[in-house]
Amino acid sequence: MANVTAAIQRSGVVVEIGGVPIRLRCDNGAFLDQMEERYAGYVSPSSGARFIFDIQPASPDTESGDLEVQVSGSQGAG
Repeated sequence: MANVTAAIQRSGVVVEIGGVPIRLRCDNGAFLDQMEERYAGYVSPSSGARFIFDIQPASPDTESGDLEVQVSGSQGAG
């Protein structure tokens, strides 16, 4: 599990919308590339973020069905 956490901490993109920088962290480089492309006008070189989202994309063959979304929060800079 420590390796997964280390990979997530190294990988991310900061998107700033309305003056609020949000870091999207993910160990899937292709997903991060997609986020940078989708939010091209909002990607920030800033290393600081007010919010951090750790994202684990499901594989394309995963059925969404009634899967629940889990959201947790913590204080601190990232």
